[in-house]
Amino acid sequence: MAGLHQIAPEFSLSGGRYRAYTARHLDELTARAGLNASERLAVQAVATVLPFRTNEYVVEWLIDWDAAPDDPIYRLIFPQADMPYRALGALIQ
Repeated sequence: MAGLHQIAPEFSLSGGRYRAYTARHLDELTARAGLNASERLAVQAVATVLPFRTNEYVVEWLIDWDAAPDDPIYRLIFPQADMPYRALGALIQ
């Protein structure tokens, strides 16, 4: 566990409350990544098929938001608009 402390010394593993981010947070988080409204809708459409869940440590410490949406951790964690479920966007409007 010392490795985590070295990466993010302000992050406490004890006494902290776990915060999960789910599909209902996608619009806020993808806007933070600089996606426009239609790109965010495409991500939401993919998330209706592929579950999305991450935690505060990933969002606050591992993703380089200045490089998002091209940041590798962002691409690994978040549904991508170019995934083959984009046609579902019309169904969630």
